[in-house]
Amino acid sequence: MKDLKNKIFISLFSLNKAETRDQYKLSRFLSLNKINKISKFRFDIDYNRSLYAELLVLMSLNKNFGLKVNSINMLYNDAGKPYIKNYQNLNLSIAHSGSYVTVATSLFAVGIDIEVKSKINFQIISDRYFTEEEQSYIKSRTDFYKVWTAKESYIKLRGVCLKDGLRYFSLRENGKNRFIVKKNNLLTQYYIRCFENYKNHILSVCSEQGMFYEFKNVGQTDILNFFFEKKRGIKC
Repeated sequence: MKDLKNKIFISLFSLNKAETRDQYKLSRFLSLNKINKISKFRFDIDYNRSLYAELLVLMSLNKNFGLKVNSINMLYNDAGKPYIKNYQNLNLSIAHSGSYVTVATSLFAVGIDIEVKSKINFQIISDRYFTEEEQSYIKSRTDFYKVWTAKESYIKLRGVCLKDGLRYFSLRENGKNRFIVKKNNLLTQYYIRCFENYKNHILSVCSEQGMFYEFKNVGQTDILNFFFEKKRGIKC
């Protein structure tokens, strides 16, 4: 049995490896409601992002927490935070950007965000949306995306709509590629770590306690083998 109490399981899938011919047969492992929902997307990229996010959630919860695939019913609260019906102790977060889809699962609150580093005027955006403390940290486009994804990961962890915007809280540097959340001039128990070795993408994970990460780069073959193994009745 894995030690699950302090661990965050992160699955990462590259949409560049998605095979169009596999979309239909993999979508059959989703509920009818989910199939109807994602079928409304106009563009293939949006369809694939939603499809593979759902598949990564099913795989992670089965492999890491022993849930049966057909017992997993993923729903969303009013702010768009996903949760698993009838499994209140499990937490998850989903993100996608550019060519990646990623999912984080754990037994404690977690938020994840990923962004592709595009050519933008990061100084104008940071001046508008970030606090002075955060602006003083940003000296490059990479720094900007670290702060942006870190803040988004915290918002996703909280699972609420922050009416006061991104300035409602601030991030304080807490070591290389690490931040801690500050609200009302008080440091909180939330900790954030950034990862940047993903082909021009920045990924950040927010947690309410110390973090031990288990990363899994999931390929198309991994997904096909997993789900068709389930279909044959193995490890159900």
